[in-house]
Amino acid sequence: MKRVYTITTVVTLLTVLLGSILQITYTQRKTRAKLKVGFVYISDQSAAYTDNFMRLASSLKDTYGDRISIYSRNNVPEHEAANTFKDLKKHGCKLIFATSYTYKKQAKIFAKNNPDIQVCAATADNANNSPVLPNYHTFMGTIYEGRYLTGVAAGMKLSELISQHKATTETARIGYVAAMSTPEVISGYTAFFLGVRSIVPSATMRVCYTGKWADYPTEMRMTDHLIDEGCIIIGQHTDTIAPAISCEQAAAMGRNVYHVGYNSNMMDVAPTSSITSCSINWEPYITQAIEACLKDCDIESVVKAQKNHNDSWAGLDKDWVRINTINPIVAASHTKETLETVKKKLIQGKCKVFQGNYTGIDPKDPSDTYDLRNGYEENHDASTPQFHYVLSDVITIEDN
Repeated sequence: MKRVYTITTVVTLLTVLLGSILQITYTQRKTRAKLKVGFVYISDQSAAYTDNFMRLASSLKDTYGDRISIYSRNNVPEHEAANTFKDLKKHGCKLIFATSYTYKKQAKIFAKNNPDIQVCAATADNANNSPVLPNYHTFMGTIYEGRYLTGVAAGMKLSELISQHKATTETARIGYVAAMSTPEVISGYTAFFLGVRSIVPSATMRVCYTGKWADYPTEMRMTDHLIDEGCIIIGQHTDTIAPAISCEQAAAMGRNVYHVGYNSNMMDVAPTSSITSCSINWEPYITQAIEACLKDCDIESVVKAQKNHNDSWAGLDKDWVRINTINPIVAASHTKETLETVKKKLIQGKCKVFQGNYTGIDPKDPSDTYDLRNGYEENHDASTPQFHYVLSDVITIEDN
């Protein structure tokens, strides 16, 4: 009887051992030895938005060493995107990051024609539009959270100026240099404005559109115009440092003006006027997508975020959105501590950004309105912002 038990035990052990060997062999076969990764940029390091991606791409070699090779293409206009994707294919790239919203159409067409290549489009909104492709993905951080926090910082500075009799509740006017009238931009400046109003309820805002994501001379001119209009704090959703420099120059001439940036810490160019800035941290998604491709598994199975099929997003809770350095020389007292408190409330869902006694009007269809007393949940089921209403009576769009 003992002999039967012994034989049974040996057979069981051999079966387990054989299964382990087969599993290891399968895993090795499913893991790529090397991966070629392509990045397509709308501009270069002179634009803060692109610079964030470029810095990240450069750092990937430190993380993955010889396991990946990076192929980057800078200053690619929309009409050249398709040819650029094909060029990266020729170099053997099996994972391509399209980093501009304007690439989304060509990126999806390329993905459809190349099912063996994974294409990830930052800030795009068409992953779940027909046809839904298993190799086409979209992603973005919930940047409205960062906008709201920087608005709180701006509001605290405005409140400080009022207490110092350098401004009044009646002149509590802020300005915003915006690229264009898209939901992403409108959602962003609305969240920023509501952050300001959480501190200074009488604040109003004027918005100037430049018509381009990056246009240094126009951004400078628009900022100068807003300062001349009496705006005390200038925010931005454009890709250059022009608004920060314009504010710094005005401050140097004795003007009472401050700046809140986007995509990078702008204290180096505006040390006496920059309060803080916010940005999307692209590292979590990009590194997790690379890990997925190295393991030859679905990207969404590795990415830690909210997901709707092949669309992924996250915010402060997953470090996809960040507040950059708070300028201790310029920011109001206790700004850092206050932002930490508000940040915790945002993460816990205790702070509702798009809510209040406001009526929003769709600039493209004035008959389409939204009552914010009912609240609005941004990024409910998509990575890209959807709020596209301009708040009546408190936000003014300037004619350029």
